[in-house]
Amino acid sequence: MTLDLPTTREEAFRWADMPALEAARTLPTATTETPDPILTEAARLVFVGGALAEQTGDLTITEEAVTSDHALARFASGNGHRITLASNSVTTIEITRVNAGEDSQSPPVITLGEDAVLTLVESYTGAGWTNTLTRFDLGKGARVMRAGRIV
Repeated sequence: MTLDLPTTREEAFRWADMPALEAARTLPTATTETPDPILTEAARLVFVGGALAEQTGDLTITEEAVTSDHALARFASGNGHRITLASNSVTTIEITRVNAGEDSQSPPVITLGEDAVLTLVESYTGAGWTNTLTRFDLGKGARVMRAGRIV
């Protein structure tokens, strides 16, 4: 799905390099390989072109519509996924987003129960534009460590 990008006429994007994003969107479609996981013991979710293509581990995932009023995040709104982690749990998740040259949005909502701990690594690979909105709902004392990787 192709979305209209904001312009530099919008205050939040006044100094943004919007032509670079437009150029990324026009890259030719290409087959992109899914990179190997870097966290071998982690639950893993692989999104290809914004759709959940592979899941390992015992995560509870449900589909959910995700919205945002943020200037760029509103473009990533849409069909997403909710991941719910139990109270006092310690979880490691690796999310891999593979883009084959189209707009790719895959907004997850991750809910952590009270005192839950999450280590999250998000990997991005491929061509095109990946716009990601990740929302965290944290219970009392819950903690998230998040790292991003571009392959």
